[in-house]
Amino acid sequence: MRMLKPPTAPTFTAFTLRRGFIHLNGQGGLRGALCRRGHNSASGPPSKEQTDGPEEVSDTEWEIRSGRAIALLRETLPDFFKVGLVENSTEDENPGSIYSPRIQLLYTPPAHLPPFPPTLHIEGLPLYHASSMFVRHTLNMFYTDLSVELRRMHDVKGARRDRKFTIGTAVLGKSRMGSTRVEWDVTSTYHISPLTGLIHRHVVESIHPAPHSSIYDTLASTITRLSGLKPDPTPSVPSTCGAMAEPEKRNRR
Repeated sequence: MRMLKPPTAPTFTAFTLRRGFIHLNGQGGLRGALCRRGHNSASGPPSKEQTDGPEEVSDTEWEIRSGRAIALLRETLPDFFKVGLVENSTEDENPGSIYSPRIQLLYTPPAHLPPFPPTLHIEGLPLYHASSMFVRHTLNMFYTDLSVELRRMHDVKGARRDRKFTIGTAVLGKSRMGSTRVEWDVTSTYHISPLTGLIHRHVVESIHPAPHSSIYDTLASTITRLSGLKPDPTPSVPSTCGAMAEPEKRNRR
């Protein structure tokens, strides 16, 4: 059995709104985010990729890294709700992360729900970890027996160093209220950096059924707490449901 390294604790530095996106930048400490909003407070010297940009690797190393990223995702995604986000394995000779320090996570909900702009854009590995923790903890509040099934995978190779792969998963669980079985179909595309061979962009293409407004309320509250911003007075859609919209029940005869 492969030994997986536990995820590192997330840290935060800034929360900004620009160009129709929510930008969360996380490369420093949580205390710095709360005390000096908008300023980096990174502990220790920044990496080369954070300062001079990513360093290009050889074609051979690029193939190794991109293949390793796909293999590790395929292996660890089914255990996401048990172990969380896994970025490397202790069995690797060079156990670096499969993710770029500047990884971007993007999701455009089917409907606009204030206070969020049309597209949620999270940038930086620490906040990428934080977003995965948010999903795990929020869903565990409303559901039990959560699991992930891999149902489809499409690996696309274009020109030299042009690679992305799309993974279709099913998130399964049981409602804590009534023990109703629930299921969501999630499709995500992971883009490989042409320079480093690391995953530098994760686009959530679709979630069906779409996340309910209550999950955005929770996320907005978390961001507001971290950034010190005042909450938007515009009310969201009222709900007594869980964090995700459950599939519609069939009409009884």
